[in-house]
Amino acid sequence: IFDTMQEEEFLTWFARKQWNDGFTTEDRISFMNKVCDLIACIQDENTQTAYLAQMCGAYGRRHEWLGSLKSARRRKQETISKKNRVNGDIDMLRQFGFIEKNKCYFGINKDGNDVQWSNFKLKPLFHIKDDIRPVRLFEIDNDDSDQKKEIIELDMEVFTSAKNLRKKLLGIGNYTWLAGENELIQLQRYLAKVTETAVELKQLGWNKKGFYCS
Repeated sequence: IFDTMQEEEFLTWFARKQWNDGFTTEDRISFMNKVCDLIACIQDENTQTAYLAQMCGAYGRRHEWLGSLKSARRRKQETISKKNRVNGDIDMLRQFGFIEKNKCYFGINKDGNDVQWSNFKLKPLFHIKDDIRPVRLFEIDNDDSDQKKEIIELDMEVFTSAKNLRKKLLGIGNYTWLAGENELIQLQRYLAKVTETAVELKQLGWNKKGFYCS
């Protein structure tokens, strides 16, 4: 003779098994967080709301449940964002041979260890297209709290030479390119891919509608 087992949804079963009438405040918060972490994994928001209503009905403290679910959703999003950043680093490493970390560029040596390429990172702004003097504009930043972000202009003579780049950056502030020419080429490839191209307006004229135009 087999006992008839009553069917019960996992979340309600899990909460019932975890609950204890003798919970301290800390225990109760931990219990709510565990349950809400499971609720947050459900894709459908209406189903999440329905489960939360069950928990409030069974254990009270609706306000705390709402706060716990909000925190669980935030933790889930942070986990997803961190995973995406890691995957982005892996893609960058595979394609260009380096990653960004702590506002610096790092490559990987043959032993799999990090090798620092710079003590700064560059945020591409624009590539100013020109037949005679093309330049690229960047926002440069590092982890030196005394060094503020700056907008810098790099012409091709500087941008394509590790020696010239070191000289240029040293004149700007606490920025150093630590790697060589081959590493700079990889950085150039990456920055060229993610930089927008613009054309400088060199001649302006007055439009009869009341504004200057090229």
